[in-house]
Amino acid sequence: MTGAAVEAALAGMCVTVPLWLAGLGPMLAEAGASAAAKVLTLAGVMASAAFVGAAAQVLRTIPAEGGRAAGREREPAIRARRLAAALLIIPVGAAVAIGCGRPPDVIMLCAGQVMITMVALLRIRQLDRRQAQQKRALDHQARFDELTGLPNRRDVLARLDHLLMPGTSTAPVSVLFCDLNGFKPINDGLGHEAGDQVLRVVAHRLSAATRHGDVVGRIGGDEFLVICPAAGAIEGMQVADRIETEVGAPITWAGEQLHIGVAMGIATAAAGDERTADQLIAEADEAMYVRKRAMKQRTG
Repeated sequence: MTGAAVEAALAGMCVTVPLWLAGLGPMLAEAGASAAAKVLTLAGVMASAAFVGAAAQVLRTIPAEGGRAAGREREPAIRARRLAAALLIIPVGAAVAIGCGRPPDVIMLCAGQVMITMVALLRIRQLDRRQAQQKRALDHQARFDELTGLPNRRDVLARLDHLLMPGTSTAPVSVLFCDLNGFKPINDGLGHEAGDQVLRVVAHRLSAATRHGDVVGRIGGDEFLVICPAAGAIEGMQVADRIETEVGAPITWAGEQLHIGVAMGIATAAAGDERTADQLIAEADEAMYVRKRAMKQRTG
């Protein structure tokens, strides 16, 4: 939207300046102005006013910067009014001079018009960039977990869906469903700050233990998902062994050694497998719970 408005503003400037030159030029040579000159000058005033309106509309549509207080959300509209007032100085001044029978200084008016127009365009471009940055930030928030920086459930599912699409790959895909052991006592006993730090450390260790090209995502709470493209059951088990070793190392928090384990379930889809991403994840989840129950039975 802002790009189109900038183009309209540029067109407005190209129309406005020649009108000022054509309408005000004769006033330098004559004490009075002809009717044609006045008409052209009036057209220049109207074109300038139209440009003011376009610039004000663009500024008003730019949202306030993220994270600012609600009371500052009206800043773009306030800036729009100030810019509009500045842009109106030249055409209004010229109209007053014409009304008083005095020829305005065409060089000063045209130079001022060009300078103010360029300032307005630079401001609009700056706001356009800010809007693009905010859009990228919102897109990142929609796809990544804020705490760990890992892809979230939505993004992980989309990536797995793509890998499972027919014709995407001729290699198998393995999915590892990871659930932390011992996280709840830490989170409840030491507080959420300790729990958050554990999740961040685990996220880093999961990324370090996986292969290049594997996808590690947090799908909720203390549950993580690892997607291993071009990996059969054996390769998936190898990744799981590295994860178990990495995650099982002690985590230091406030002078204490925290111990976390991980239970994993693996599901593998061969090329051409008709299972969906949700079905594959559900199978890996079930395998994880089977392994978790077996571990509890062995430990009594």
